[in-house]
Amino acid sequence: MRSVISAPEERQRLGEILVEQAQLDGDKLEHALRLQGDQPIGAVLVQLGYVTGDQLARALAWQFGTEAAPANAYPEEPLLEGRVSGDFLSQAQVVALEETIDTLVLAMADPGDAFTINAIELATDKQAVVRVGSVSDIDAANKRYSRQNQVSVDHDEVTDIQQLRDSARGEPASDEFGVKTAPCGHVSPRGAGRPAPQDRGRCARPADRSEGRLRS
Repeated sequence: MRSVISAPEERQRLGEILVEQAQLDGDKLEHALRLQGDQPIGAVLVQLGYVTGDQLARALAWQFGTEAAPANAYPEEPLLEGRVSGDFLSQAQVVALEETIDTLVLAMADPGDAFTINAIELATDKQAVVRVGSVSDIDAANKRYSRQNQVSVDHDEVTDIQQLRDSARGEPASDEFGVKTAPCGHVSPRGAGRPAPQDRGRCARPADRSEGRLRS
């Protein structure tokens, strides 16, 4: 397993990959690009019915040099319960698939979402191993976990969304009295630059995902 993904300048365009894999023809790609606007090209292609969610996931896995998560890889129970907010995971379209002492395998709809990767690494103190999951598989798993976890969880036991966002940005986090604490260190997808042990877990919440959105 590996969490290293190819650098942006090394990545082939998503539309080109789909055409080369015979999942899409050039005319449909050009049509989708004209309609793209601010949306990721993959989302537009799925909305138009030009590719399926599974086809998109496999192409993204190829683009980022990782693997696609099969539908049967999603655990029956949530692995991060009590550590990362289920609402955050649903919004970020992420599911934890496997966990070891040092690593956490994540299925992500957007493997380029560095803010989410950083925040989960900070919240769990584990290195993320990124896989690509289809939006339908990820959403189905998170909805199932939400139904299973209707019992309220103590606020102090679950990392809330704003903390995750602040820590991914490297901003100071406020405690319950509004006092600013020291910012968490920035953590790359490789796990470099982890905060000191005494700072880990102090904050952890990813920022706006727009910077990690995929382009063709």
